[in-house]
Amino acid sequence: MAERFVINGGKKLEGEIEARGAKNAAFPLLAASLLTSKKCVIGNVPLIEDVFRMVEILKSVGAEVSWTGEREVTVRAAEIDSLKIDDKLVKRLRGSVLVLGSLLARCGKARLPRPGGCVIGVRPIDTHLNAFSQLGVDISYEGDHYGFKAGKTAESAVILDEFSVTGTENMMLFAALQPQKTVIRAADADYQV
Repeated sequence: MAERFVINGGKKLEGEIEARGAKNAAFPLLAASLLTSKKCVIGNVPLIEDVFRMVEILKSVGAEVSWTGEREVTVRAAEIDSLKIDDKLVKRLRGSVLVLGSLLARCGKARLPRPGGCVIGVRPIDTHLNAFSQLGVDISYEGDHYGFKAGKTAESAVILDEFSVTGTENMMLFAALQPQKTVIRAADADYQV
């Protein structure tokens, strides 16, 4: 779909447009709702298949999720189980990797198949794995699943091996519940971060 605005100069530009929320901004917000047991309300959520899948992933770990408006989602993750994630959904959604930071921060462990669903092609999560291990997370690979267990570490800085939007967001989500300040080096600064 090729949309564009053509503006011929010399005329006053007036009017309003409604700015819709972006999928890449909604994913980290939805994932962040797993960091707390309190109710979270997220507005201007795009009504697209990937967002619906992310909502189902949150539900699969025990979060109560309801649509409370046309583009508004309410999430309450009072009791979650990081090991009960829906593998089929994770394998269909690249953005599902973002729940990892929140689940590790909140539960201390997680089990996740390799996220999929990207039409661009294979997009490895090596940056995430490397960064989590720098912060003391033990990572194993069993069958077709990764196992993650947060450990104690004196490290409070992580260096991403590439500029990665989701890698940066995952480290921010994980760091949110850590007792020490965490510095993320080579962090991506795109709008959604």
